[in-house]
Amino acid sequence: AYFPTPTLAAPRTPTHLSGNGELSLVREMVFQIAAMQPIDIDPESARPQRKRRNVRVSKDPQSVAARLRRERISERIRVLQRMVPGGTKMDTASMLDEAVRYVKFLQTQVQSLERAAAAGALPPHGNYCSCFRGIYQLQ
Repeated sequence: AYFPTPTLAAPRTPTHLSGNGELSLVREMVFQIAAMQPIDIDPESARPQRKRRNVRVSKDPQSVAARLRRERISERIRVLQRMVPGGTKMDTASMLDEAVRYVKFLQTQVQSLERAAAAGALPPHGNYCSCFRGIYQLQ
C-alpha cells in the first residue's frame, strides 16, 4: 500500500482521482482521523460473554492449554479490531492486513512529529503537539 509522507497539515481532499490513488488517500484520511481518536481498551468489554451449549469440556492438560491459547488469541484479535479503523467490519485476515498498514502509517506519523520537534516546528507550549490537544506529549 502507498502512504504519502505524513505532514502536520489537514488531510487533503482530492478533486479528481481514480483507482488506487483515491483508495490510498481515503485510507490516509481514515487513518489520520483515527489517530486523533481516544482508544478505550478495556479487556472485559472486548470479551463477549457467550454462553456455551451443554458440551463436555475436556480436562486433558493439552486441551486446556490449547483452549486458553485460543481464547487469548481471540481476545487480542477483538482488541486489535477495535483499534484499527474499520476493523470491526472486516474478517480477521483483512483486519490483520489493515493493522499492519495502520501501524506503518502511525510509525511514519511519529517520525514526522519527531523531525518537526527536532526542527523546532512544533509550538513551544509545554512540548505538546496541538493537534493532539495535550493528550500526546513528545519525548
